[in-house]
Amino acid sequence: MKNPLLTPEIREWIESGDVEGMAGFAADVHPQTVADCLSDLEDGEIWRFLEAVPPVVRGRIFSRFEMDDQVRHLASRPPAEMAELLEHMEPDDRADLVKQAPEEVTGEILPLVAKAERENIRKLASYREQTAGAIMNTDYATLRPETSVAEALTALRREAPRTETIYVIYAVDEGRRLVGTVSLRDLILARPGQRVADIMQTDVVRMGVDADQEEVARELERYDLLAIPVIDGSGVLVGIVTADDVADVARQEATEDIQKLGGVQALEGSYLAIGFWSLFAKRAPWLCVLFLGQMLTATAMDAFEAQLQQAIVLALFIPLIISSGGNSGSQAATLIIRAMAVGDVQMSDWWKVLRREVLCAAALGGLLGAVG
Repeated sequence: MKNPLLTPEIREWIESGDVEGMAGFAADVHPQTVADCLSDLEDGEIWRFLEAVPPVVRGRIFSRFEMDDQVRHLASRPPAEMAELLEHMEPDDRADLVKQAPEEVTGEILPLVAKAERENIRKLASYREQTAGAIMNTDYATLRPETSVAEALTALRREAPRTETIYVIYAVDEGRRLVGTVSLRDLILARPGQRVADIMQTDVVRMGVDADQEEVARELERYDLLAIPVIDGSGVLVGIVTADDVADVARQEATEDIQKLGGVQALEGSYLAIGFWSLFAKRAPWLCVLFLGQMLTATAMDAFEAQLQQAIVLALFIPLIISSGGNSGSQAATLIIRAMAVGDVQMSDWWKVLRREVLCAAALGGLLGAVG
């Protein structure tokens, strides 16, 4: 949460060139809070602050900016400076940024990025959107099954600064195929002479690299995992999806479902970021479909015009019928879209859904008719 009292103090540090104050603040405060405070500053002030903090911390703070702001900074700053920044961002965050940025911008920056990080970016950016590969992180801890517990703990101390999480460690064979998992807790409690193979779990919940992100989120929630491993077609471990990535997925999917519920195709970005004509194109198709559907109502009323003129009392029921139709349609749309979102209903269940809705509509129509 943004604290308005911190921004003036940050400005004072920037104006006075207090590098120690800025670096200390960035080290003691969560990167999201720092990013929120910097959002009120001018671009020049933001970069004077970021240049005062260590590169790793700078990458964490920058990745917390809104995506539109990240793209703007990426295009406006010197390519060499942004290349260094990309090297210190989390793999999934920098891959998302590269995919969103214009090609002419990334074309200048990527050649300046270290080869290992550059290849990692291109690999992650190559996966289809909304799949496990597109949201996974490639910074994770691995061990060989034959490693002793004492050796494993020593190795983890070296790897910990470079990995996103070490609460779960993944055991892989010579070909980096996933063979088991072991928790940090089990490693600490085990005897130093034991092997990783003796304490690891071999029944591992895993996801394919092309699995839908919604399915990944459901499995992570179902098994109460902190992270879920992602494998390719050969069983090779290629990344992990963590709980914070799934939280982003849940928010994105919920937003899409709500937009669909309102008769709008899912937007690719935030409301203010999406272009006018793109917004128009997302809203127009369903409005046209609904408009054509409502023309059928007008046609039906025209067919019964004579009866309506003879018995004017029948016209009093028109607003009731139209309102009830809209309300029942909203009920059905809400129930079905939510059922599809949580996986209760699949496209293959269309006949079951249609049959239930027709029967339910007939029963509800009879009830409302009786009340009317």
